[in-house]
Amino acid sequence: MNYTCPVCGFPEMPFPPQDNNICSCCGTEFGYHDCSLSHSQLRQMWIGRGAPWFSTALTAPPDWNAAKQLKEFLSNPSQLQPR
Repeated sequence: MNYTCPVCGFPEMPFPPQDNNICSCCGTEFGYHDCSLSHSQLRQMWIGRGAPWFSTALTAPPDWNAAKQLKEFLSNPSQLQPR
């Protein structure tokens, strides 16, 4: 089962966005970074850094495109709710 990151919209998180799991795409550590900042604030910070792929251990999917991912994610309001 895959989960969607509520910060960047990456749809292939292998674990839920909680319990200190880290999104390979944006690098958000859930239960740490989102304790003091909202998902929206973290998203804006990631975009402000140029929306880079975070993980050095896992490579981005071959067709990964941050702009396309964000557009699809933000066009579906139900995904903006924390899980």
